[in-house]
Amino acid sequence: MRLLSRLLIALCVFMPAALPAQNNSLHLLTFPLKADVPNQDQHLTSATAMTNSVFDHSMFNSTTQQYGVYACDDTVVAFTGTTAIYGPGIPILGVGCEAGYKVLDEQNPPPISLAPDMTYAGWGTPNHLFYDGHPGIDYVAAMDTQVYAAVSGTIHYPARIVGLGYPAAAYHVMEIVPEHSQGTVPPYLFYYLHLDTYIGQQQMPVNDPDPRPGCAATVWLPLDEGTQVQAGCLVALSGKAAPPIYHYEPHLHFEVDQVVPSFMVFTRFGARSADVCIDGVVGSGYDCVPVDPYGWTGEPTRCDPHSGFATSGDPYYCLTGVSSQILW
Repeated sequence: MRLLSRLLIALCVFMPAALPAQNNSLHLLTFPLKADVPNQDQHLTSATAMTNSVFDHSMFNSTTQQYGVYACDDTVVAFTGTTAIYGPGIPILGVGCEAGYKVLDEQNPPPISLAPDMTYAGWGTPNHLFYDGHPGIDYVAAMDTQVYAAVSGTIHYPARIVGLGYPAAAYHVMEIVPEHSQGTVPPYLFYYLHLDTYIGQQQMPVNDPDPRPGCAATVWLPLDEGTQVQAGCLVALSGKAAPPIYHYEPHLHFEVDQVVPSFMVFTRFGARSADVCIDGVVGSGYDCVPVDPYGWTGEPTRCDPHSGFATSGDPYYCLTGVSSQILW
C-alpha cells in the first residue's frame, strides 16, 4: 500500500512545463536471469545481461498519429535518450518495421553504448537500436535457460496482454501478479514472453543451478495457474514461442505494465483506450501502461502545450502521461 501511494503521488502531475530526468529507483525487482545459457549462474544483473531490444520511448503510429504499442514511427528512443532513426534498418523478424535503426547516418556507425545501466548487444548488431514500438526488454537467453521470478506474487497465464493482436497463448505469456494488499490493485504487472514452458504441457522437473535461500533446488515446470512464487525462485524456461509469421531466436522478453487510475493517462494520443487492462487481473477504472524498468535517464522532459509532443526529454511521457521509474 505504501508503494502504491508513492506511485500515485509521483504521477499526479498533469502536463508539467518540465519533468526532471528520472534517476530515482524503487529497487523493486530481482533480475529474471542468472545466466544467458542453461544450468549456469553467471550472476547476471540488469546492467550486465546482454540486451537485444530496448523499450522504445517513441511508441507512436505516424500513420494514425496515435500512441500504440508495437506501432511504427521509424524512430527508436532508449531510456538514456539515445535516438535511432530509420535509415533503412536491419530487419530481425522479416515483417513490418521491427528493425534496427542507426543512431548516426553512416554506413558503419559505431556500437551503441547504454552503459552503465545496460549492456547492449542489438541481436548481434550493436550499432543499430532495436526496435520500433517495443514495449519490453529482450534479453539474450539460449533455449531452455532458467528464468526467475522478478517479484514475489502469483502466477497467471493471461488470455491477452496490452499490445498483442494474437492471443497471448501464441507467445507463451506468463504473468506474475505481485503481492499487494487485499482490496487494492497491484502497482505493476510483470510479463514473460516466448517461454518454452507453458500451461497445458506435461510438467517436468527442472533444476536451479544455484537456488536462493527459500527457493527449491528442483521445480516442476510449467507452474500451475495461481502458484505462489518467491522473488528469485525458478519459474520457467526461456524459448522462442510465437505465431508462425514471426521468426524469433530464443530469448527472454521481459515486460512491465504499471497499473494507474485511468484518469491519469493522457487522452490526446489515444493512450487511455490503447492501454486498457485486458489480462483479467485488474478491474475497470485502471489502465495498464507498459513502462521501462530502466526508467528515463535522459534530459528533463518538456511537452509542447499545443501539439502535446515532447520538445525535450522522454517522448513516452508526453504520449501517455506515465513516467517510467527505475525498478532495478
